[in-house]
Amino acid sequence: MEAEDQEVSRVSQFGCTCGHSQQVIPTMADDNSVAPGPGQHFSLDASFVHLTRPPPREASSDSNHEGLLETLRQSSQLLRVAQGKSTSQHSSDPGVSLCQDCIDRVARALESDTDRLKMESLAYERAVVAEEESRRMLRKAVENNIDDTPDSSDDDILVRAASAFRDEIKILTTACEQHENELHYLQSLQKQQMVLSQQLELKEDGIWEERNALELEAKALDNIISQLGTHCLRAQKDLESLSMVKLHPALFDLVVDKRGLRYPLINELRLAFRPKGDVKWKEINAAWSQAAQLLLFVGASVDFRSRQWRIVPLTPVAKLMFISPDGKRAVYSLGSGQDTNSPDNSRTKRAPEMSMSLRALNCLLDEMVRHVLSLVEHSPKLPYEISRHRVGTYDLSRLNESDDSSWSQVIHRVASNLQWLSDRASEYTLEATVI
Repeated sequence: MEAEDQEVSRVSQFGCTCGHSQQVIPTMADDNSVAPGPGQHFSLDASFVHLTRPPPREASSDSNHEGLLETLRQSSQLLRVAQGKSTSQHSSDPGVSLCQDCIDRVARALESDTDRLKMESLAYERAVVAEEESRRMLRKAVENNIDDTPDSSDDDILVRAASAFRDEIKILTTACEQHENELHYLQSLQKQQMVLSQQLELKEDGIWEERNALELEAKALDNIISQLGTHCLRAQKDLESLSMVKLHPALFDLVVDKRGLRYPLINELRLAFRPKGDVKWKEINAAWSQAAQLLLFVGASVDFRSRQWRIVPLTPVAKLMFISPDGKRAVYSLGSGQDTNSPDNSRTKRAPEMSMSLRALNCLLDEMVRHVLSLVEHSPKLPYEISRHRVGTYDLSRLNESDDSSWSQVIHRVASNLQWLSDRASEYTLEATVI
């Protein structure tokens, strides 16, 4: 007991080498004996428990190896310090004396380093497993690509694998060259396509411009068509209005008394055989001139062309001209060609000439009626039958020039047939116009 008390008092004379006045543990030498006295004591600064974190380690195996060694070295130093030994096995330092706080700090540092060492060990184990798996897969790949023999060594297998890989690299290089050539060819095609695309864009722009122009022209054409449609409708209405109008009766108003008791009228002029009462040659000439014009108009409307007869309606007295096959001509006056105040213009002197003119007019009407009947189907019946020398029941070749009553009836029948011709010509003209 006295020896132990002496040792504690000896150690307490020096205190903890960290600089705190607390209870210390005796310093142990390397051979587990009590450290020598104060003259031989070497102190250690307390900063040894402030372990710095190792710098960030890279993913390489060398850096991981160096980090693990550094951690082991620090742990070994902490363990020796906790045992009161020197920080190095080959150092002449007899050791250090630690207080309770320093011992706790060293213990915590040892626990932290121990945990770190465990984590590093697990990481190394995983790395070893991954490396073994990689080598196994590489070995399997080599075995699949290289025909292995039972006596083949790893070196032979690796040599054959390297040769196979070199051959594969050559094949891949050739394929890459081919792909590169194809790429250049495709790039040239792409440039050509771009040029064609630009040309097509220009053509497309031109087509759009032409389309716009066509649309404008189409709109203008629509306007023109609309205007033409309006004009057509107006013309159709005018045509319908004209279809209600008989042109020949409108120009030549021919009025015939069905009983034959009054003179036939054409444009309010009386058609007569010879002057009587207030009927003078001047009115008779004008009336027969209107009748000749109507006859000429009807012939032109139905395209009638006579080989032997000609009508001259514009002279002071209307005339009919007959041309025989041998070229001889005979002229018949529809009225009196002499002065109406002349004493020669007597009642008896003009009768033979007027009767011959009416016979010639009847012959011309006969030809025209037969022509109209050949053109118009289902036409109304002719008022009076007609031939070259007959009209109705009268034979013109046998009538006496002094029989005024008979000649008046002949004029009535001739006017009726002329009115029939005027109506048929109007219908024919309207049908031809509508068609």
